Amino acid sequence: HHPGVCRYTQNVVLEPLTPGARDIDGIAELSFRSETDLRERFYDSDAGKQVIRADVREFIDVPRGWRLLGREIRLRGPLGA
Repeated sequence: HHPGVCRYTQNVVLEPLTPGARDIDGIAELSFRSETDLRERFYDSDAGKQVIRADVREFIDVPRGWRLLGREIRLRGPLGA
């Protein structure tokens, strides 16, 4: 249902490291090759959008959640290269 996604990563929170840290159990990263893919190819169709939104409501507290738009900047190549 997400034709523009080129990488999907789940980061599971093992434990908070600072007092008062947000109460979250994981962070999902959806990566796109371009901003156009994000804006125009996030969903494959209106039906696909509804399927995903219904699924998300089963395991994410959407009103309490937060979303960020970021850009990856590589500081060096793979280790050992």
